[in-house]
Amino acid sequence: MRKLLFTLGLALVACAMTTLVSAQGPGGPGGPGGRGMGMGMMGGPGGFGGFGGMSLLMLVQNADVQRELEIVDDQKTKITELSQEQRKQLQENMSKMRDMSQDERMAKMEEMRKESQTAQKKTDEKLGEILMPSQMTRLKELRVQALGAAALRDEAIAKELGITDDQKAKLKEIQEESMKAMQGQGRPDRNASEEERTKAREKMQEQRKATEEKELALLTSEQKEKLEKMKGEKSDIDFGRLMMGGRGQGGRGQGRGQGRGPGGPQN
Repeated sequence: MRKLLFTLGLALVACAMTTLVSAQGPGGPGGPGGRGMGMGMMGGPGGFGGFGGMSLLMLVQNADVQRELEIVDDQKTKITELSQEQRKQLQENMSKMRDMSQDERMAKMEEMRKESQTAQKKTDEKLGEILMPSQMTRLKELRVQALGAAALRDEAIAKELGITDDQKAKLKEIQEESMKAMQGQGRPDRNASEEERTKAREKMQEQRKATEEKELALLTSEQKEKLEKMKGEKSDIDFGRLMMGGRGQGGRGQGRGQGRGPGGPQN
């Protein structure tokens, strides 16, 4: 299990780097649409405080999200600059791990895990300076919707919901079982046909749905009610496709005066 968590953790760090690039599409805020947020953004190893989950910065780079928030060009430029700043730091951390032994990498991963909580808070604060208060509030609601039951493993959300230590332990067990099942399914390679990719996406969605049902079943009625309020008004965005890395409509200058933005899921 230790080796499995290490491998998945390393993959998620790399995935986060890829996400920051692909979510923007070529040419930054003025480029054509890229892919969605990619696989593996549903929650990382170790559960609480780990690398998993979709950050606000990742989510706000999606074209459909930008349209709903009515993000303007100046904001897009600043969001891209913030993304590049974070990506640079991730690349530096990854480069330091290349020549490390497995034990050294595990230690570095733990160090990065602890540092990531502080770094993420600072990033969110910077993002809050770019967005209007109403946009930031709605973005947080959309993130809860996008994460689904994985939101329960977010430290801040778990604290607000009053998730107990016993619930956390059970959530971790469910997560580890889900990761094993997903690892067994594998994922299509670059040469896979669209039909193969669709089938793989459907299997992943089925697995995610089954996992979410088990996780949500752990909540009390009061916790479920709080979680629904945190989601805000239901969005029309296809978060299931977004989390699976589907292409979006948004890279073609649709929306209100936004020009070309990062690509997102196709609704």
